[in-house]
Amino acid sequence: MTSKKPTAKKWFKIGEVSQMTGLPPSVLRFWEEEFQELTPAKTGGGTRKYTQKDIDIIQEIQLLTRERGFTLDGAKAILKQRDVDSVQPHQQMIRKLKQIKHYLEELRNSLD
Repeated sequence: MTSKKPTAKKWFKIGEVSQMTGLPPSVLRFWEEEFQELTPAKTGGGTRKYTQKDIDIIQEIQLLTRERGFTLDGAKAILKQRDVDSVQPHQQMIRKLKQIKHYLEELRNSLD
């Protein structure tokens, strides 16, 4: 049994980010306009290149708006109040738990 380690990508396309977060690309593009903290780079052809930091911000916005019930204006205020880096340990823990979940699912599938 070989276990694949997740590759550490530097950039993610909007479709990949959409799959990761469960948000449609239109919402991601809208949030880019609404939240100054969310600034994916763009190629000459206009393709968005999201970093892990961008994804962490998206997940924080999701947490604030969808799970904690804040409006977009409320989420903006909170993001402006605190440094995005303070969210990093929380996001790193989520990523680690997802890796563990993936590993356990692979282990379970190998036992079937």
